[in-house]
Amino acid sequence: MMPSSRRVHGRHPLLPAGGAAVDWEGSDPAATLAEAERLAAALRGASAGTALGPVAVRVRNCQATLALASFPEHRNQAAELIDHVVLGDPAPASPVVEPAIRACLERIEASGRPYFFDEVGATIGVGRRETTWEWDELPFAADTDLAGRHAPVVLVSGTNGKTTTANLVGAIAWADGWMSGVATSNGVRIGRDWEARGDWSGAEAARRVLRHDDVNYAVLETARGGILRRGVLVANAHVAILTNVSEDHLGEGGLFTVDHLAETKLELARSLAPGGTVVVNRDDGPLQRALVDVLMDRPDLVVVRFSTRGRADAWLDGEVLRFGDEPICLAGEVPLSLGGTAVHNLDNALAAALAARATGVGLESIREGLAALTPTPEDNPGRGNLFQVNGASALLEYAHNPESLRRLGDLSRRWPARRRAVLLGQAGDRSEQAVRGLAAEAAALGGDHYVLKPLPGYARGRDPAEVVGWLRSGLLDAGVPPDRIQEVGSELEGVATLLAWSRPGDLLFVLVHEELDAAVALLRAASQPVPGA
Repeated sequence: MMPSSRRVHGRHPLLPAGGAAVDWEGSDPAATLAEAERLAAALRGASAGTALGPVAVRVRNCQATLALASFPEHRNQAAELIDHVVLGDPAPASPVVEPAIRACLERIEASGRPYFFDEVGATIGVGRRETTWEWDELPFAADTDLAGRHAPVVLVSGTNGKTTTANLVGAIAWADGWMSGVATSNGVRIGRDWEARGDWSGAEAARRVLRHDDVNYAVLETARGGILRRGVLVANAHVAILTNVSEDHLGEGGLFTVDHLAETKLELARSLAPGGTVVVNRDDGPLQRALVDVLMDRPDLVVVRFSTRGRADAWLDGEVLRFGDEPICLAGEVPLSLGGTAVHNLDNALAAALAARATGVGLESIREGLAALTPTPEDNPGRGNLFQVNGASALLEYAHNPESLRRLGDLSRRWPARRRAVLLGQAGDRSEQAVRGLAAEAAALGGDHYVLKPLPGYARGRDPAEVVGWLRSGLLDAGVPPDRIQEVGSELEGVATLLAWSRPGDLLFVLVHEELDAAVALLRAASQPVPGA
């Protein structure tokens, strides 16, 4: 059965200004393409002569997306018209263009200030400097002043590191005297206080932060799924950070290659205000390739690059982080780097420093903010949280894809340890090949003990035991001896198993995805203070 449509409130790969869309998956590529072309033709006919359109369609393998552009005030009608064509629902009334409302929304779009449109209405500005008109309150007065004071918005995306990078930008902004509002897959943080926990990396998070009464500096993690479902909600942001892209979630949402991922994530850059700044990983080939096309359309954008492998606008020069030739701080002065061993968090620190500088933050505040964020669950939940347990070092991490495990492998090689152990699991929406590939990267960590856990909360239609079986097979194929592999019944049992196995001098990679708070409690109950944390 075909699904119903959804409203797209921001920039989307098929809808530069929003509209409505529907996705479906066929059983055969040729049949899916034929059905998509048939429905697109029908939708073009149904929307002809109305204020809706144009129609866009994309088919990759058996995955199809049909999209209908619309003005913001007509997105309900766009969704209803798609459902009329696709599902046979009653045809909606043709949308009426009201010139006064159009003029108001066009003024907002041309203001240069951050704005967004959604089910509630139209919002311009950030937090304490924002104004929202509900749809039934439009049009506003012709002489309404849309000017506003500087209130930065930073968007962050990438495969890995986006949550940590967003939290670092928020810490720097706070150090500079701003009331930062940060929304990530950890939750929503206003200033130094957590206002909500859980995954807040989509459109609802942007609404919550941008409409918050106290916020005057917004940092929004923007995930791939959110871009594909609802679009990049906020337009005219000041900075877009692209940390990296790598193989993860391929085969979902019509994205089958890393280049597809890069193109999708760079929708953030296309949504920036005129003269906005793109902060991008110098060493990421797919991002650099996709950026070429963006700059052809948006030559006004300023691009700055970061690298831990060579000279860039912000880079790691031996043990020193620099803006060009100007020192920022020592690598070891960034607590999230764990004494310089977690080089991937130095990438994140450099990206955050560039973004903060682009919004006018000075060097001293950048240094203070980088030093303020600690590897603890309070500051950066589930990302590089370090515990000392029975003389062993336990690193609580969210790593869940091959590239993130490669980064842990780099850390492992820099970290002297007597033995190493890994708690490993994977969601059920990955293919057998992808799960085995994850296991191969885990094997490269050189673990002396592997504890495999099911993830029933991430089953997504597959038996968690089947995923655990693929992980075991992948480890065995990579040369891990069978006696080094242990299966447990739950994530928390896995954490307890690692703790019981550990001895002084060991390094434990505690990869937790479902039971973060309970895992933290277990680790804390058995831990001693970590110096400097």
